[in-house]
Amino acid sequence: MKTRIALAVICLTGKSMLFAQSTQEVILFDYDSYALNENASDQLDLFIQKLDVENIKKIEIIGHTDSDGSLVYNQELSRNRAETVQQKFNALALDQKKFEINFQGEEKPVASNLDDMGKQSNRRVEILVEYFDFQIPESFIGKKVIFNIDPKADTSLIIGERGTMLFIPKDAFIDANGNLVQSEVKLSFSEYTNSAEIAFSGIPMTYKRNNEEWNFNSAGMFEITGSSEGKRIEIAENKKLRIDYSLIQKPDNIDFYQLKENGKWNIIQNINKEKPNSMIPDFNITSEVSMKIKKRKGERWIFTRKINKKDKFIGWKPHMPFKDDGNREDATLLGDGTSNDAGHTYPDIVKGLNVESFGVYNCDQIYRLENQTNVLADYVDDKGNKINGPKILSLIDLNYNGAFSFDPKSFICNSKANNVLALFTNSGKLYLTEKGQLQEMDLKNNHNYTIIMKDVSDEIKSSEDLAQYLGIKI
Repeated sequence: MKTRIALAVICLTGKSMLFAQSTQEVILFDYDSYALNENASDQLDLFIQKLDVENIKKIEIIGHTDSDGSLVYNQELSRNRAETVQQKFNALALDQKKFEINFQGEEKPVASNLDDMGKQSNRRVEILVEYFDFQIPESFIGKKVIFNIDPKADTSLIIGERGTMLFIPKDAFIDANGNLVQSEVKLSFSEYTNSAEIAFSGIPMTYKRNNEEWNFNSAGMFEITGSSEGKRIEIAENKKLRIDYSLIQKPDNIDFYQLKENGKWNIIQNINKEKPNSMIPDFNITSEVSMKIKKRKGERWIFTRKINKKDKFIGWKPHMPFKDDGNREDATLLGDGTSNDAGHTYPDIVKGLNVESFGVYNCDQIYRLENQTNVLADYVDDKGNKINGPKILSLIDLNYNGAFSFDPKSFICNSKANNVLALFTNSGKLYLTEKGQLQEMDLKNNHNYTIIMKDVSDEIKSSEDLAQYLGIKI
C-alpha cells in the first residue's frame, strides 16, 4: 500500500510557525491469519526504516478483519494482527507509552465483504504515526508591529519607515457575538517584504486562474489581525479598513489578493499605479527668481505669494527660490521613486486598498513557471552524510520576490532558473544549496536526485541573515 504523508500548517503567524506532520501505512493479511507474509513483512520493514524516530509523538495501530467468523473471533483476530505489527517496532526501542493499540474486528470495513477482493482490503492493520509539532523559529517570521487603539474613534496609523498608512473608522470591530467592541483593540500587522521572510512563512505563493496555476512575484504582503481583552474580534460587515500601501518593488500588472481560509487566494482589487503626489506643493529648486523686482527709491516692500492648499500642513523643508507646480488635493508624502532631494528615492504608494476582514493580503504580479520540473529528492550534507529528519523545504527563485514550500520528498521548479533550496530539519538545523548548484545539475522531470546541502545553522539565525547570505535586497 502507498504511504501517505500529511503536512499541515497549524498557524500562519505568531511567535513561531507550527507545522504538524503525520504518516500512515496499511498492511494487509492473509485469510484467517495474523502472521505477516513476506510481502507484508518487507513493506512494514521499509516503512519503519523511513520513520523519523527521534520525533515520534505517538503510534496508533488498529487491527481489522473481514466478516467471516463470529464477532468475538474476529475481535480477537484483529487484536492479534495489531500486536504482530507492534512487535516489528520493538527494534526502535521506543517508550511503550507512545503506542496506542486498537482492535475493531469486522466493525469498520473499507470495502464490501461480499467478494474476495473486498474481504482482502478489510483484512488489514492501519498504522498512524504522529510527530511532534515542528516550530519554525520566530526570527524567520516576517516583521510584526502591534498597535493599541481606541475603537470608538477614527484612527490613522503610520506603519514602518516606507510610509504605509492604515486608516480605521470608528466602530469598525465586533466581537464573536456581533456586538460592537468598546474596549481597547490590539492590532497586529505582520509584513513579508522579501523572499527570505516568505520562505518559512507557510503562506502559499501560487494562484489558480482559469484552472491554470500561476506563481506570485510579490510587491508586498502583509497579515493583519485584531483582538480585544485577549479575545478574537472581527471587522464589522458594514466597515472597511483602508490601507495606503508602500510597495516593495514596482512590477507591472499587479493586483490585490486575500488568502481565504481554504488556503486559496482571491483577487479583490485591481491596482492601477499612479504617481503619488507630494503632501505639499512640489517646490522645485530653480535658478530663476520668483518675480522681477523694480527698484523704487525710498519705498519699503514686503513680497508675498499665496499658495492655495486644502490638505493639512504636515511639514516640509523649504528651498529658496522655488516654483509652485499647482494645487494638489489628493496627495501623499512619498513620490514615485524620484525626488529632488538628492540621494533619496521613495517607493510607490498604492492608495485605497480595502481590508474587509482580518487575514493575509498580497500585492502581486503573477507569472507562469517555465521549464517546470518535478524533482524527487534525497539530501546529504557537504561530507556526504544523509541529512536526518528533513522537515520543511523552501525553494527560493532569486529572479523573483517569492518562495515556495514543499514536503522535502519532492519539489517543483524551473530547472533553468537560479533557485536555492532551504531545508529545516526537525531538530532545527538549517541547510542551503549553493547559488547555481541546481542549474548545473541539469534536472530532469520525475527523476531522483541526491542533493548536497551546506549546514548554515551557525551562520543564519534569522530571515535577515538568510537575505544577506543570498544577496536578497532587504
